[in-house]
Amino acid sequence: MDSDNNNNAPKDLNFAEGSEGMSTAVDYARPETRRKPVYDMNEDIVISGIAGRFPESDNMDEYAKNLFDNIDMVTEDDRRWPIDLNSGIVGRSGKLKEIDKFDSVFFSTFGLLADAMDPQARILLETTYEAICDAGINPQTLRGSRTGVYVGINTNDFDDCRRKEAALWVYGTSKALYANRISFMFDLHGPSTLIDTACSSSMVALQNAVAEMRTGNCEMAIVGTGNLVQAPFSNHVYTSIGLLASDGKCKVWDKRADGFVRSETVGCLLLQRRSQAKRVYATVVHAKTNTDGFKSIGLFSPFWLRQRDLMIETYEEADVDPQEIKFFESHGTGTNVGDPQEAKAIADAYCKDRKEPLLLGAVKSNLGHSEGSSGLNSIGKVIVMFENKTIPANLHFQEAKPEIEVVVNKTLQPVLKNTAFDGGIVGVNSFGVGGVNAHALLKSWDKELDPDAHKIIDPIPRLVNVCGRTQEAVNHIFDFIEQNPEKVNREFLALIGEPMKSQAPKGSAGFPYRGYMIVKEDTLEDGTKQLKYNRTINNAASSVLTETKSPYPSVTCPYRAGNYV
Repeated sequence: MDSDNNNNAPKDLNFAEGSEGMSTAVDYARPETRRKPVYDMNEDIVISGIAGRFPESDNMDEYAKNLFDNIDMVTEDDRRWPIDLNSGIVGRSGKLKEIDKFDSVFFSTFGLLADAMDPQARILLETTYEAICDAGINPQTLRGSRTGVYVGINTNDFDDCRRKEAALWVYGTSKALYANRISFMFDLHGPSTLIDTACSSSMVALQNAVAEMRTGNCEMAIVGTGNLVQAPFSNHVYTSIGLLASDGKCKVWDKRADGFVRSETVGCLLLQRRSQAKRVYATVVHAKTNTDGFKSIGLFSPFWLRQRDLMIETYEEADVDPQEIKFFESHGTGTNVGDPQEAKAIADAYCKDRKEPLLLGAVKSNLGHSEGSSGLNSIGKVIVMFENKTIPANLHFQEAKPEIEVVVNKTLQPVLKNTAFDGGIVGVNSFGVGGVNAHALLKSWDKELDPDAHKIIDPIPRLVNVCGRTQEAVNHIFDFIEQNPEKVNREFLALIGEPMKSQAPKGSAGFPYRGYMIVKEDTLEDGTKQLKYNRTINNAASSVLTETKSPYPSVTCPYRAGNYV
């Protein structure tokens, strides 16, 4: 589609002017020319922000709780289509709690276009904003920066686009625009790329982002992904070719394994160089991709030899001893072809001369297979693991499939209960149906050893400033602080304040409700200490927006992702 031919686009597609949301930020003052920063290309690249929606999980904290509570996040209900349409297919799937709410005013997407936009695209905008805030950055300060956007998406089930207006269908559902829309909305000037390599899409997007940062082509990078199961048609197709499990459970490595169950995920990562990051969830030691090429078993079958080669090349290029890897998060779909091939590759690459079993994770057993976005589930799980120093258990494993000898003899050992993890480097694997493989090594960050960890923190009493679209949003953050004192540490309080330090003159208008809370420590009569709170909330724009209500009230300030145990 050529942009020169878009003069006749419906007026409703145009960027709204004068709204009290993101659109006003186009007037945010920034230099006419921005000098390209000079970076050390050997500097560590880290994940500094993350936000996501997962099955039965609105955020990383809920995702962590469900993982550590060993909850099966796959359900059967009528949230996507009537149950009577499940005839001939398994009705279970992993579903986000809500996909029909979108603050179109804030994101300056009005009229018919907001209705016609694929919900994946809407939620990508929300989670991008949240991931940036989670890194302690005011999104307005990124305008004009060479921030790259890399979005990995494979499927698009959205078919309720009012096709009577052809332009709406094109602009609302074109996968090519998923990344471009983020770049446009946040005024980001780096690469903007949509990647579709089937089930490895999000991991390939991560690899692309890391590679571009290492060449200096972008200052930082947003890695986004999405998958929503919005219509039953694909389920019927997948069932007819034997891909879906008969009981709707991913029984990875198990002798009962007979396929996967479909699932949903939408989310984003923010990547920065270590010296620029205010928070570090994990260091991306290395990420690499390859392709199977020709193989006698056919295009659509995974090939252990090419996966093994990729794993070896990844740790050799990163100068990592494979014996250092104590945990490996597999692609693990629960299929009769994929599991044996991947297990053989992992064992051959990582387990030669290994004295102890390599612990094996498979998050699809917990929430299903979200296809192109499944890599984010794995990375999110690893971040949760790093933050809590605990590996969540896999589900639905009883007895190893006899054909997978390396699991039978415990060379590879699936994690069957929540297990302590003392940090280090882990492997994350992904592969797509067309033969595109992706592999990454992620390293935990020991905050206790971080020499800068305490430099930006004032001792309590602490003044916490927040702003939100609604009074409910501000109270949501304050409630979180009061109800989770174990999570309200120095890093959390500092990062909440960071985005408030650099408000754009007009860009802050999208958050008319402001509040502050004083957090202080009191000593009780028995000598124990407790935190006390005092909150105040005002509407900074009450004369204009008294009636404003957001259908999505929680886009405000950063959380500490997944800190649960």
